[in-house]
Amino acid sequence: MGKLGQDRRTVFIAMLAVVLACLALGASGCSKPEAPTDQEPAKRYHLVGKVVSIDQQQATLNVDGQEIPGFMAAMTMPYPVRNKQSLSSLNPGDEITADVVVAGDGAYLENIVVTKKAAATPSTNNAQPAGPTHQPQPGEKVPDFALINQDGNKIHLDSFKGDVLMVTFIYTRCPFPDFCPLVSKNFAHIYADLKNNHQLGPKIRLLSVSFDPSYDTP
Repeated sequence: MGKLGQDRRTVFIAMLAVVLACLALGASGCSKPEAPTDQEPAKRYHLVGKVVSIDQQQATLNVDGQEIPGFMAAMTMPYPVRNKQSLSSLNPGDEITADVVVAGDGAYLENIVVTKKAAATPSTNNAQPAGPTHQPQPGEKVPDFALINQDGNKIHLDSFKGDVLMVTFIYTRCPFPDFCPLVSKNFAHIYADLKNNHQLGPKIRLLSVSFDPSYDTP
């Protein structure tokens, strides 16, 4: 009986080992997999430009940037800056280099380096417009102007008189997902909704104006 009991104990231990091994395999096989990331990794581009203005409150830097070959043409545009402390040492007129980081949720600047400080003159630190300017006020009439539409025809602002006109400014080569593509997408949603709204639809007009007409032809 002693040997039989020992054999049973050996069998029991072996079976227990098999069960534990199966449980371990099952646990590893059923462990929660890492959540797939459908966002592409952020891309970086080298920017060379000059600071036009700084908005400390909104943490944005308006930069007159040179062309980034294969990415975007030379243009002046505002960039978000996530490290607000890096704005404190900048002044309008500073020449800089920086990394343009383009992620799924938008674009921003980082690694800002001043390559040439602006001259400490009133023309840079307290820049004033060169000529007379007029700041429009709410309710003021906008002067008429002419544009060429997508059909190659000339249209006038006055042709929208009597309607509610929504205007945005874009360019089709805009590479940042939170700028022109987002605005155009929102306009597309508004347009689709207005088509099904017989009360508001006929009264609201949408106008997208390109500020890159040499490329954005009709």
